[in-house]
Amino acid sequence: MIATTTAARIAHDEATAKAWNDRYAAEGRVVSAMSGIHYAAGDKKVYGWGRGQRHGVWQMTFSEALTKVEAAVTMPVEEAYEAFSALDWDTDRDAKMAAHKVWTAAKEGQDALDRLVAARQALAVIEATIEDLETSYTGWTRAYLVTNSNGHIHSSMACSTCNRGNDATQFAWVTDFSDHNEAEIVAAAGWRACSVCYPTAPVVGMTAKAAKAALPSTIKNDGSIKA
Repeated sequence: MIATTTAARIAHDEATAKAWNDRYAAEGRVVSAMSGIHYAAGDKKVYGWGRGQRHGVWQMTFSEALTKVEAAVTMPVEEAYEAFSALDWDTDRDAKMAAHKVWTAAKEGQDALDRLVAARQALAVIEATIEDLETSYTGWTRAYLVTNSNGHIHSSMACSTCNRGNDATQFAWVTDFSDHNEAEIVAAAGWRACSVCYPTAPVVGMTAKAAKAALPSTIKNDGSIKA
């Protein structure tokens, strides 16, 4: 359903923002499940001081770890357990220990695979929700706040003043300003209004300190609106 009123468009964007937050959380669960595959494969991280090494680097590729785990669960878990249970510790100790190893690998591997499948399926559902929401977006105005103490309001997350460092700029979606015109946003944003996104912003030519003093903003650092 296409939203045609400002209230409906704000509600639409609130739903979209929630879906994106859900997606970020779901992506985190997929990454966690992928780590579970590495652990189930017996992989280990190596830590160092180089770029990206402080969080550890897996020694196997994910594909290698997945192949190893899938190979470990060629025998169903129940069947592996029955084979283990059928052996006697006193008369078949070595065989029972080997069977225990097979059963444990199958169980841990299957648990890791099930968790990965569930995480990917949950992410796919959320991505479909986002796709449906974006399909009904007709181009009304949106506003985004850079989430730091001096963050500005932008009309797009692709503003030329953002994403200039090694890490992507973090934004909060200010859905209260969806479907609002430039004058309305600039008036509410005060010193936070980006002069590139909003050429009429009065901050042009002012220092940050002077802008803060002269142009109060109704927007908090987290993107919420002051009462």
